[in-house]
Amino acid sequence: MQGINVELSELIHLRSSAKTLAFGKNRFVKADRFGGYLSSLKGRGIDFEETRTYQIGDDPRMMDWRVTARTGKAHTKIFKEEREQPVFLLGDFSESMFFGTKVAFKSNIAAKIAATLAWTANLQGDRIGGIFFNENEHVELKPRARKSGILPILNTLCHCTNPIFPKGHLTINDALLRLRRVVKPGSLIFLISDFQQLDKAAMNHLIMLNQHAQVIAIQLYDNLEREPPAPNQYYVTNGTDVCLLNTKDSAFCKKYHEQAMQHQQFIQELLKQCQISRIEICTSDNWLNKLMLLGRKL
Repeated sequence: MQGINVELSELIHLRSSAKTLAFGKNRFVKADRFGGYLSSLKGRGIDFEETRTYQIGDDPRMMDWRVTARTGKAHTKIFKEEREQPVFLLGDFSESMFFGTKVAFKSNIAAKIAATLAWTANLQGDRIGGIFFNENEHVELKPRARKSGILPILNTLCHCTNPIFPKGHLTINDALLRLRRVVKPGSLIFLISDFQQLDKAAMNHLIMLNQHAQVIAIQLYDNLEREPPAPNQYYVTNGTDVCLLNTKDSAFCKKYHEQAMQHQQFIQELLKQCQISRIEICTSDNWLNKLMLLGRKL
């Protein structure tokens, strides 16, 4: 259904959009495998940089015998290592994400954002993994490169956008705890959620993650979550219960807005205390443009 589910073909097509994105070529990289970003570390890398005279402590295996023979002085080859930064996605597909009054549900946009970020990492030669969860289950995909990494993520995202609401009790805190256990130092982590479940218990997880990785929070929201609709009476449902929303009541509308802003302020302050960067994307926004702006900052 348009704006709710996503099809695999849609997510595959986002590969072309990912070509316009980049996570940046000058990132601080702490990962311990080779990949797509040049570091300043010297050693047995894959890119030859220069030949210079031999210095005490140089690896004898890196001797440049041709230059040594030609000049009569010992020379060694210097390489610049090329390193990757594993990318990890945390995708929230809990019940509150299946909401949207314009264009699409938050869950639909979250899946497309996650797929685009996954394609970007894939095209840049990075390993890509993720944890995708709702109240009843979480799917964990270890970071992998090339098609072996991207296709399982796309299939999982399609599954996650099916609007099925189990009666489980898993929260974002459970997902963050698991994330701490599987993410390697030096990773780039994207948290994609509306953060409706975020509470103070999440702080320790976020602080610990941010100590060893770069963490970016992508917060999705719908305008109706922050501002009540035009004055009228509306029947609303969560799929099980139905209630009447009376926005003709000015006192109700004021309280509606204040509660929404209080929770939003809480989210902003918590992430700020954890030193985690955050961007907001509304369901009516051009989310790809927002990602492009984010990419320029990384």
